[in-house]
Amino acid sequence: MHPGKGLEELGIGNVEAMEGAFGDTLPGILERIGHVDLAFIDGHHDREATLGYFEHVLAHSHEGTVLVFDDIHWSPRMSQAWARILEHPRATVTADLLHLGLVFLRKGEDKPGGISGCAAEAWHRYLRVKAHQG
Repeated sequence: MHPGKGLEELGIGNVEAMEGAFGDTLPGILERIGHVDLAFIDGHHDREATLGYFEHVLAHSHEGTVLVFDDIHWSPRMSQAWARILEHPRATVTADLLHLGLVFLRKGEDKPGGISGCAAEAWHRYLRVKAHQG
């Protein structure tokens, strides 16, 4: 099934789903569309690759852009990538939802002194231990 078929069936027409390796398709797509409103990044689960996708999309983003990263704690290297993204000055509002990470690029927002990447990892370990203890 074509990746956008389900969206069409729901009557959502202002979305274009693309298939392909990020490294092969992302630069061309970004050049073609100009700016990104929403990006869902789920693919190559590698620290350097994820940070590269972030930088590519960031170059085509505006203050209303929302970035969604899947599997942010899939591996220690993905957790490291997420921690680096949290440190970026344009990532003013972020949310760590265990498996998903949300990044809002809102100008004028002060970065809250919330949970850092390392603290989030410790919190996730604590939750896993508590869950196993029943």
